[in-house]
Amino acid sequence: SFFTLSTGDLSRSPEAPYQFLDVALDRTRLSVPAPTIELWDRRLELMHHYSLVTANTFSIRPEMQRVWRITIPEIGYSFPFVMQGILAVAAVHKAYLTPLERAAYLDLAISHQNAGLEWFRAGLHTINEDNWKRFFCFASLVVLYVASVPLCVHKQQPETEPEFLGSLCLCGGYGRSSNRTRRSSVARTWRPWPPLLRPSTPAVQLRV
Repeated sequence: SFFTLSTGDLSRSPEAPYQFLDVALDRTRLSVPAPTIELWDRRLELMHHYSLVTANTFSIRPEMQRVWRITIPEIGYSFPFVMQGILAVAAVHKAYLTPLERAAYLDLAISHQNAGLEWFRAGLHTINEDNWKRFFCFASLVVLYVASVPLCVHKQQPETEPEFLGSLCLCGGYGRSSNRTRRSSVARTWRPWPPLLRPSTPAVQLRV
């Protein structure tokens, strides 16, 4: 399983307040490979796929499709960890759509996800009214990533206990962090931003 949850794993996390992020980290691929020409080509391919295909699968509402397709990538251009999250989700989507290349795309997804999480974890405690959007965007991408990988690997909804518990742990951790944020001055700037996904929206998972 890509996402397993155990007390031992969580206790080893160096950042105890953010140990829920361990759920989305693949510890077999902690080292990020140096960029090569082939890797840059892959990144261009993934960004192209995200913009044309993946972003439009997250919502049926045009205004929310625009947020995923335009607004979040614009933030990603300035903040590498957000771009890593975008590329990770795009790679998972490509893995789902192209079974013959699934292993290669999953490797790319894991690499981008791990790289983004390192940046995200390091800065999560610094959230304020000036920088919250970048963290909110990446958190939303990570939730999509965690929910989508089991679907891609098993071609079914994640039903095994470790995957289910892992998703709950991740969402619960974000919930506690966002509760602290909403009690701060960040809340004044948070309200005008629409939710990226609504419970009533049928396109909560990657569609093909």
